Amino acid sequence: MKYSRFLYYIILLISFQRSDAAEHKTTVWVSENKSEFSFAIHSVLLDHIRANNSLEFRQYAYGRALINYQSDKPTCLFNRRISSIFKDAQYSDAITKYKSRELFFRSNMKHDFYEITDSDGLVSLHKLFEKYPDRVLLVGEGLTYGDKLDHEIKQLKRSNLYVRVPSGHAGAYIQMFTQGKVDYLIEYPISFKIIKSDPAEYSSFKVSETEFTTGHLVCNESTPRGIIDSYNKAIKLSQDKINEVHKAFGFTD
Repeated sequence: MKYSRFLYYIILLISFQRSDAAEHKTTVWVSENKSEFSFAIHSVLLDHIRANNSLEFRQYAYGRALINYQSDKPTCLFNRRISSIFKDAQYSDAITKYKSRELFFRSNMKHDFYEITDSDGLVSLHKLFEKYPDRVLLVGEGLTYGDKLDHEIKQLKRSNLYVRVPSGHAGAYIQMFTQGKVDYLIEYPISFKIIKSDPAEYSSFKVSETEFTTGHLVCNESTPRGIIDSYNKAIKLSQDKINEVHKAFGFTD
């Protein structure tokens, strides 16, 4: 249950099959973990989508979905941030909203805050590890943390990074961090709150440019524009219920 509400790798794969009579659109739900939050959000939208799309639910690995996205098959990923890694993407309106990732550390770890922040008041990873060169940040191989953080991470020395193969959910990263194997973890506050189980106290610094992150349906060039239009219509008609789901699962106050 503690992993079931985590958002990070929820994906919709959309495929289309032709028959002699007509073109049938099949929306395939792909997830690495069975997220009650994501299924709750999608169920709110179903009634408005079923008129133009048939639906099929599956459980695929995140990597397999990305391979489909990069192919010429009509493919959409559910609950993804707007990012430069999705070239020529079509984005729906925002479906989900939650506090952006923060840099977590044990509360007893000392920092000279003014020496590690940039002009915007955000902690700079470059300044942080320049000040504390023996500390280590845990990151997921192939994961994107947003354009700003991705750029900063690429500039860090290899000795300041512990790069872990993606595991399918945030729990593996949070467990490794709370076991003291690394000094820092970049994670969503809601995920850290839900999954963390040890009694130690933790603090966090703001490292993201925006206070909140929004999740969208992200479709490749091969996907007909009508898919995005149908989701945008459903989102607009269901916004109050979507807000209720966010509140029920603790993603908003």
